[in-house]
Amino acid sequence: MKLATGREQGFSLIEILVASFVITFGLVGMVLMQTYSQQDAFRAHQLSLSGLYAQDMQERLRANLCYLSGLETDSEVESFLVDQLDDWRADHALSQRGWVSGIEALTQVADFEGEDGESYWRFELEIQPPQPTRSATIQTLLIDYREGGCES
Repeated sequence: MKLATGREQGFSLIEILVASFVITFGLVGMVLMQTYSQQDAFRAHQLSLSGLYAQDMQERLRANLCYLSGLETDSEVESFLVDQLDDWRADHALSQRGWVSGIEALTQVADFEGEDGESYWRFELEIQPPQPTRSATIQTLLIDYREGGCES
């Protein structure tokens, strides 16, 4: 029987524990990085959807400019906006999917930039994704029109 002379080969228990700790720490970091990446991708997707929904609402309002320009009181404008918002929500099934939204007419400014008969409406559209921890996206919609182009 031979006795071990000199230094034995292999790894000690401490070296194995340190190596496993380093590997575990690295793997946990990679998993967390992947999770945050997926959350950011989902948030970006929701922002893109918010932009598309806002663009659709802007086109709906632009399509009804002549009707909108003929409204005289704030209550008529508010009633029109509520109807448009209800149709818009129904078409995109926003309420069923948990999205919260609202629209408000902020101003109607006439004759800007010195052009005769040119006016614009400014609306604020708020869209909030289904998860309440996310902040709402507020889109300001500017819709210009020429009063002379609308026939009564």
